[in-house]
Amino acid sequence: MAEPYGAAPGHAPTPTQQQTPPGHPGYQPAPGHPGYQQAPGYPGYQPAPGHPGYQQAPGYPGYQPAPGHPGYQQAPGYPGYQPAPGHPGYQQAPQPPRAYHHALRRDQGGNVWRGILALVMFGVGFVLLQIPATVVILLQSDVNLLGEDLMSGLRITPLGMLVTNLSLAALWPLSLGIQRLLYGVRPGSLHSVAGKIRWRLFLMLAAVLLPAYLLYTALNPLVFPTETGVFTATHAAFIVIAILTTPLQSAGEEVGFRGLVQRAVGGWFVSPRVALVIGTLISAVLFAIAHGAGDMWLNVYYVVFAVALTVMTWRTQGLEAAIIVHAANNTFIMILNSALGMDFDGMFDREAGVGGPFMLVGMAMCVLATALVWWRTRTPKAREAMRLPEPVTPNPWEGRNPGS
Repeated sequence: MAEPYGAAPGHAPTPTQQQTPPGHPGYQPAPGHPGYQQAPGYPGYQPAPGHPGYQQAPGYPGYQPAPGHPGYQQAPGYPGYQPAPGHPGYQQAPQPPRAYHHALRRDQGGNVWRGILALVMFGVGFVLLQIPATVVILLQSDVNLLGEDLMSGLRITPLGMLVTNLSLAALWPLSLGIQRLLYGVRPGSLHSVAGKIRWRLFLMLAAVLLPAYLLYTALNPLVFPTETGVFTATHAAFIVIAILTTPLQSAGEEVGFRGLVQRAVGGWFVSPRVALVIGTLISAVLFAIAHGAGDMWLNVYYVVFAVALTVMTWRTQGLEAAIIVHAANNTFIMILNSALGMDFDGMFDREAGVGGPFMLVGMAMCVLATALVWWRTRTPKAREAMRLPEPVTPNPWEGRNPGS
């Protein structure tokens, strides 16, 4: 006896299968036969192509994973829609916070060429900014530009000091602009991980660093005999200029060298530790070169000074401590020399033989200042003032009890 249409051997036919032969409307193959589709509501049901709910099989053109499955993307115009990478409107997910010295590293690449270009732009800007000060000093000096001993004829006047300080202070906005142009990050992030100068922390550190440098400066004439002169109105002008502009000059150098240079070099390396070490070395050497000293002792002092400021910056994750130390050191020395009626014409004499072992005292002061910063930032209140984002890796506090 012949089986009815639509019935598999050994199976009872359904009414539809008995009434609808192949090729006629409503025909449905039996389970397991080509073209069979499960009825809606049963496990394994898949709508036919063009019907509501149909999904293309994985690997075929037009395949779209179901909501909640890996690779699913919301359709344009719906809440949560995110274009695929490379498509218009795609936005890179924000990278987690990094330590201050490593914050300019970009996950999407371009770190090396951006870092090199940042150094070149900063170097060119540094040289160009010194031109006004150089012109003013030369015009006010009785020097032979073709002579061999040019430095000995230079005269440092209050106007020359003012222009010099303001030229170095201009490194601050220059560095902010270079970072913004090349890295596209907020300018304030060059000051600290909090994205701005943390004034509460600034005052806490100033309360211990300023008295220390004031005492160090006051003891200088007792430890190192210095030549004194007659105090004049010119020396009074030097004091006013030192108070008003030397802190800005110091801040400009710190934002430039401990900020932009250190971070631009640090962005070359994946490892935060390697970034810290190499960035410190390169920024310290460039800092010493920028001072144009021909004396070995002076260059060693500049490197030690730069490394100490970098350690303070790493400890606090910002430039506040470095700016305070640099400004206190330069400002107090300027005020002392002016008060003693000293001659400023030899200020830029940094040739061989100017320095000596006596500069070990200045280097020891750098170490002491670093220790003071470390000690002052050991408490929970100081850590709160630092406003460290979580997680900052490597975090100088990681794995340590900050103390009480």
